[in-house]
Amino acid sequence: MLGCRLGSTAERAPDVGMIISACPDRRTARLVGSRRSRPGPRLATRSIPDRGGRLDAVDAPPVAVSVRRLRPWELDEVCRAFPERPRMLHLGRLILQAQDELRYLIAWDGPRPVGHVVVQVPERSRQPMEMAWREGCAEIGDLFVDPAHRRGGAGRALVLAAEDAARAFGGTRVGLATGPGDGFAAARALYASLGYRDAGHGPYLEGWVYRDEWGEVRTSLDPLVYLVKDLP
Repeated sequence: MLGCRLGSTAERAPDVGMIISACPDRRTARLVGSRRSRPGPRLATRSIPDRGGRLDAVDAPPVAVSVRRLRPWELDEVCRAFPERPRMLHLGRLILQAQDELRYLIAWDGPRPVGHVVVQVPERSRQPMEMAWREGCAEIGDLFVDPAHRRGGAGRALVLAAEDAARAFGGTRVGLATGPGDGFAAARALYASLGYRDAGHGPYLEGWVYRDEWGEVRTSLDPLVYLVKDLP
C-alpha cells in the first residue's frame, strides 16, 4: 500500500518514507518497512487499501465497463481522469507492471477511465506486504470508482478482474484491507457478496510517513481489517 491516505495531501506528494503497522497481538506500532526518499516512480507503487464509501452497492444494476491493464499510451488519459493520484503513482505502477511485479487495472466506460485497482503478490513485490505474507495471498488495493459510476457494478467488475489477475500470478488466495467503521459498510457488503471473509486478525493500525505538498513530514495512521478469499 502506498504511503498515503485517500483524500489527504499525501496523494499529491509521493515522497514516501516508511510504513508502520500495529496489529492486535502487539502492544505498540512496529516498523514493517522503510524507504529512503529519492527520485523515481518506485516510491509511489504500493496499493492503497480501500477506505470505504467508494464501491458499488450490492444490489446495484450492471454497468457496461471493460477492465484491462493500463497501457503506456493511456497514461495521460488516466492521469487526467484521476488527478487525486500523483502522476508518479500511475507511472510507477505502469513501470512495475512492465517488470511483472504488479497489475494496474483500469475500468473504462467507452474511452473514459472510471476506476482502478492494483494487484500484487508478496513474492514479486519489493514493498513490504505484511498481511499478504501472513495469509499467503495476493493482495488487492487502491480500489477506486469515479463518483458518477458508483453503485453501478464498476467496483464489482474491478474486484473480479483483480481476482483473475491474482490467478494469473499463480495465486490461490487473495486479500484486501478495508475499514471497520460504518462508513465502510457498503464496501464490506460488496466484499461479502463476492465471498470475502474476515481473516481473523481483528482491527489493526497501518500508517505511513510521507511529505505533504509543503514538504512537511506527516504521519497517517488508520484502523483496518483484513479480508481474504480462497480463489476457485
